[in-house]
Order: sequence, then C-alpha cells, then structure tokens
Amino acid sequence: AERKIAELQAETSRMAAQIGSARERMKSNRAKYETARADREREVATLRRRADEQQRRVRELEQQNAKQLVMLHRKQEQVSAAQSQLRKANAASSSARGGGVAAGAGAVP
Repeated sequence: AERKIAELQAETSRMAAQIGSARERMKSNRAKYETARADREREVATLRRRADEQQRRVRELEQQNAKQLVMLHRKQEQVSAAQSQLRKANAASSSARGGGVAAGAGAVP
C-alpha cells in the first residue's frame, strides 16, 4: 500500500510539474502573441498614416493640376485672340496697301 501511495504521490508530483510547465508555455505563448499583435497594430497604423498622406498629396496635386489647366486654357484663349487680332491687322494693312490676297499670302494663318 505504501508503494501505491508513493506511486500516486510521484504521479501527482509529475502532473503538478506538467501543469506548471504548461502554464509557463501558455504564459510565454501569450506574451509572444501580444508582442506580435502590438507589432501588427503599429504597422497597420503606420500604413494608414502613409495612405492618408498619399491621398492628401494626390488631392493637392489634382487641385494644382486643375488650376494649371484653367491657366493653360486662359493662355490659349489669349494666344488665339492675339493671333486673330494679328490676322485682322495684317489683312487690314494688306488691303490698305491695295495688295489684296497676293500681299496677304505671307501672313500668319
């Protein structure tokens, strides 16, 4: 009977050691999980910040592009108006000299 008691006590001790070991592994695994989770959360936050900055930059560039297009169209209109005035002036001066179409042949179209 004493041998049976000793065996049971040894078994109990072994089981207690296994439980302690399992708890330590669980604690270690939990710490690793929490560290990995925190790293992922930091990375996601960094990526979100970068995405927000990139979107803001895209919006700025789109606004800048729109302003430049408006300015370009204005300049094109000014050039067209200036060319039209030049053609009119050339036509008026050639007709005033009596050259007609032949004198205007060298004019800017």
